[in-house]
Amino acid sequence: HPEGWMLVCSNDDMPLVLGNITCAIGEAEVNIANLTLGRDEQGGKALTLINLDGPLAQDTIEKIKSIEHVNQARQVNL
Repeated sequence: HPEGWMLVCSNDDMPLVLGNITCAIGEAEVNIANLTLGRDEQGGKALTLINLDGPLAQDTIEKIKSIEHVNQARQVNL
């Protein structure tokens, strides 16, 4: 269930987008606790919710925002 540190991303449903997001998180040495995603249709818009073991630094969030096909990325703490 949603609690703690989370990254919420709106992105296009395209290959490598999720891999690039999770790679940036791993490179920041933050572990992914849970991941949920959904899309409106194949090749359409997708929403990705990633529960994290800790917060991401602002530069990592900016890196994720700059990934091709990522439309929005926001970190929240519930």
